[in-house]
Amino acid sequence: LSHSPMSTVFINVPSISRLQWHPFTVTSSSSLEPEKLSVAIKCEGQWTGDLYEKLSSAARSGAIDGLEVLVEGPYGPPSTDFL
Repeated sequence: LSHSPMSTVFINVPSISRLQWHPFTVTSSSSLEPEKLSVAIKCEGQWTGDLYEKLSSAARSGAIDGLEVLVEGPYGPPSTDFL
């Protein structure tokens, strides 16, 4: 999986919603960290709020064993040519 900063991935978390896919911006690079994919997530709506609550409550209880996440992409990155 090759990705670079500013690429886009679509993420689905079945425990929140099996049908909703949300776009996120990639913040990591596979050339620097080949085993890691990081995304920027802003807690703004119901779905990201539910994701935040799920992760923060698991972190508080120390019960983070894993979270099923489906990823489509990456796509991009967008053009870096500017006028």
